[in-house]
Amino acid sequence: MTKGILSSMKLLFYLYALSVTCKMQDMIAEMNVSWTTDSYVVRQTQEKRCDFANGTGSYALGLERNTSGHGNNIYNNEILVVNVSSCGYGTVQKHICNLCSLPRNVSIDMSWNNISMLDDKQCNCPVIKEMDFSNNELTVLRANTFVFIQYVERINMSGNHIYQIQQRVFNKLRLLEVLDLSNNALRRIHLDTFDNISYLRILNLSANKIHSLRPGTFSALRNLEELDLSNNDIYSLNSGVFKGLENLRLLNLAFNKLTNPKLIFLFPCVNLSLFDLSGNNFVSFGEGSLNVFHIYELFLNNLPRLRYITNGAFRNGGRLTKVDLSRNKNLIFIEEYAFQNMQDYITYDISFTLLKSFPKVSNNMKIKATETPLRCECTPVADTCSRNDSSKDGRQTTHVCGPSIVSQIADNYFVYVGQRLEIDCFAVGEPKPRVTWERIYSYPNGTLSSIDQLAARYFLNLYILSLNFEGKYRCVAMSNSIIVHKNFNIYVKQIDIGIKVLSRSSHSILVAWNKTQHAQRHVLLHRAFETTSDYIIENLNEYWKVFIVRYLQPFTEYEICIASFSDINDKSCVRVMTLNQQKQSGSGGIRHNNLAITFLALSGVVFGVFILATMYRCLQKIRIISRQNIFIVASESRECFANVTESTFTYENHNTELLVDTA
Repeated sequence: MTKGILSSMKLLFYLYALSVTCKMQDMIAEMNVSWTTDSYVVRQTQEKRCDFANGTGSYALGLERNTSGHGNNIYNNEILVVNVSSCGYGTVQKHICNLCSLPRNVSIDMSWNNISMLDDKQCNCPVIKEMDFSNNELTVLRANTFVFIQYVERINMSGNHIYQIQQRVFNKLRLLEVLDLSNNALRRIHLDTFDNISYLRILNLSANKIHSLRPGTFSALRNLEELDLSNNDIYSLNSGVFKGLENLRLLNLAFNKLTNPKLIFLFPCVNLSLFDLSGNNFVSFGEGSLNVFHIYELFLNNLPRLRYITNGAFRNGGRLTKVDLSRNKNLIFIEEYAFQNMQDYITYDISFTLLKSFPKVSNNMKIKATETPLRCECTPVADTCSRNDSSKDGRQTTHVCGPSIVSQIADNYFVYVGQRLEIDCFAVGEPKPRVTWERIYSYPNGTLSSIDQLAARYFLNLYILSLNFEGKYRCVAMSNSIIVHKNFNIYVKQIDIGIKVLSRSSHSILVAWNKTQHAQRHVLLHRAFETTSDYIIENLNEYWKVFIVRYLQPFTEYEICIASFSDINDKSCVRVMTLNQQKQSGSGGIRHNNLAITFLALSGVVFGVFILATMYRCLQKIRIISRQNIFIVASESRECFANVTESTFTYENHNTELLVDTA
């Protein structure tokens, strides 16, 4: 009997202990993690799970012991990395505030969770120092989004679809130091977006769709050290864009659409040391264009349109130690004094370009010229042709090399009267070649008649004023009595406007033309074809497409032409006969199509009657009751006008506030 009682008591005790254990496990499951500083929750499985409800939240939060020393889960004296990436935001969302009880600073990885909107949490977690929201589905950053992490220092939001940042989004993040908004869809940045995060050191806005920046956008970021604006659509920058960035050290503007080489926007950046302009649309760098006073490393590589660099381009680059001009596949020429005033110890990278010669610079510099067709005899720089092998002591000896034209001059150029034609002719050699332009006149049998010298410079600029500019030209390069030349032809195409007659009377003619095909400036000519060879000239507005020729003689054939303003021989013409005055009912005006006008008038009358009838039917169906201050309050349902009746609306007596049944 006694033994039975003891056995029953033991059984009850074991059941009680088991129930207590289950309750403790439930409590742990609710808290998700056993927050201790000296131990970890041990898991038997190696598979990552994110089921907080079943007590696996600690594994999902990355608190397992990492005995291998590798992986993303870090737990040391400074910061604890909590990894909840790819867990699903719905699972993480309701437990995020539990992180506020952590004993140490935390870095949370919430990437790849398909997060589309960040809710305004009702908790404040001062221990969260880093947040990674990268590669989610965010589109708009709303005000108060980051209220629960006011003490965060780093935020990564790259790889989302953010196209709008509302006002005051970052106002509470006064300790923020690193902000990554790269790979999003931002088109513009508001002036006050970064006003209250003055401790920011690194800002990444690369791979967005930003096309312009307003002056003062970054003026509040006094401590900013790195700014990445690469891979955007920026086409120009004003002088005040980077105002206030005196501590900026790195500026990346690579792969935008900049075309103006005058870098006036750099003046506020007095401590800038690395500047990347690669991948933009610069065609050339001329005198004083690269105002890079304080920069040490300058990247000008992968510029698809860059063709030449002239004297004085790097006049203000006295601190440069590296200039990267590699992979500019159209770069053919650098003038003799382009690198004037540069320091002795500097590295130039001209790999994968079309350069055949390089300017005279200090022997202490280094040149990288992989896959570049340099002419060794024309490049008086040590070890250039041996790919800068510093183990060699020999120096190349400068000697005479014949001139060579490096510009790709076409055989034929086709232009219209009124257009401009610019051709460059760059030549290399030692001594420096002299470049001139000439026009060649020949007899009909092909023999040379005469040569006119046009200019003595690298560029030929012609403003085509008439058809007489057509002919044969050439570029001539001469060095040390050696002459080379390149011939080409200029063909001036006559305009073909397609002028046509719209209407005519006894004293006037209405003409029109295809404006897209004629020259930039043009005039209208007209004359009585059989009686005179002299044209009357009428000036035309740039935007006109029709013109009325007035004060003509009846029953007379006229020639009407559109011609280039500077050459009346370049014209398109049409001939037309004015009407006999006896066959015209009116006098002097253009004869109209009476049938068309009558049809339009009748159509207008029918349309007006239809509108009035429709309005009358609507007013009959919607009758506003005016007696006893009764009026329509609102519609109970949305109906088409054709189905509206009085019973569709609710009526209210203004005095008694009682509903009135109008049925």
